Amino acid sequence: IQRCMEEEFQDSTMLIIAHRMQTIRHCDKIIVLEKGRLVEFDSPQVLANNPNSYYNKVVRKMQQEN
Repeated sequence: IQRCMEEEFQDSTMLIIAHRMQTIRHCDKIIVLEKGRLVEFDSPQVLANNPNSYYNKVVRKMQQEN
């Protein structure tokens, strides 16, 4: 399904609600919500490179677990 989304819908706007980081790693933009409120919005690369980013913290935690 992910490969199909990446290949067939690359020129489309999609709203993806995900709990797995793998699902959203190829997205152009990510909206991070916490308790129903917008926490941050940017590209995965920008968020991952920001040490204060909620997204960055989740990515680092996942890397430590693996």
